[in-house]
Amino acid sequence: MNSPWRDRPISESLKLFEDMKSGLVEEGKATLRMKQDMQSDNYNMYDLIAYRIKVSTWLDDFNYSNL
Repeated sequence: MNSPWRDRPISESLKLFEDMKSGLVEEGKATLRMKQDMQSDNYNMYDLIAYRIKVSTWLDDFNYSNL
């Protein structure tokens, strides 16, 4: 089954991706997925996650960063 956001306009997807990269989207609230063949027999290839927000502490400087 396709996600309701799978056919979102490219411009909207790019805007959301920029928001993710700049820290405007909270951790766990969004993922960027690659469009794959949803009819494939290999379910491991269905819309793989390419980018997600993960806030973590870097041990060398103790600053929070988006990964």
